[in-house]
Parts: sequence; structure tokens; C-alpha cells
Amino acid sequence: MIEHDISKLSDDELASEVAKANATMEELKASGENHSAWLRARFEKADLVLGYWQDPEAPRGVSRALLKGSAVAARVAKERQGEALGILRVQASYAELAAMAQVWGDDRPTGPKPTGSSSRQVRRAEARKAS
Repeated sequence: MIEHDISKLSDDELASEVAKANATMEELKASGENHSAWLRARFEKADLVLGYWQDPEAPRGVSRALLKGSAVAARVAKERQGEALGILRVQASYAELAAMAQVWGDDRPTGPKPTGSSSRQVRRAEARKAS
């Protein structure tokens, strides 16, 4: 999770961003779906995911972080060309946003695959699918 400086956003721009994040969370609540499944599907479709949280230490009381899409953002910045991106904005507590980044975003673990009986079961299932 990469915190972003929002000091260059105007008050209107920040209000618009936060309103979009709040609207996402209202859509989630109204969906009647499992919240994790709903959010996972939205994360998978989005190129960038921005998270907003109330931050009493921030000058305007709000902070923002990039939860998913750091490689896309770096490429766009390097090439200095705009491209149509799917952007998801979410609002939650800092801890909830950090968890989202770890489960669905850029902070997912990329370590070695687990070993042991469960991984053997997975390999067997994959072998059955392949044959």
C-alpha cells in the first residue's frame, strides 16, 4: 500500500474523489452480496484501486493510498501518456485498506508455494484437470 500525497488536489477534486469512494461502499452495502466476493471482483477488474480513510493527522482530515496498480501508475508516469484506466475508489479504515492491499492488491505475498499434504492435494487435482 503506497500512500499518496493529495496536497495538490483542490478541495473540489478531493471532495469528488471521496464521494466516489463513498458511493462504491454504498453500492457494496446495497448489493446484498458477500462483501469480500463483491470487492474481490471489483479489484480484479480495476487497473488502479485507490483507498481513502479519515486521518485526523492529515491537513484536510483525509488520506489516500494506492492499493493496486503501482506498475500501471509507474508506466503511465514514465511514458507520460494517458490511457483509459479502470479506477476503483474505496473508503474504509486504514487497517481495512491495508488488508485489501494484502489480499487483492499490490501487497499480495509472492513467496514460494506451500509444501506438505495440502499442496500435494492441489497438484493431484490440477493433474486430474489436465488429463
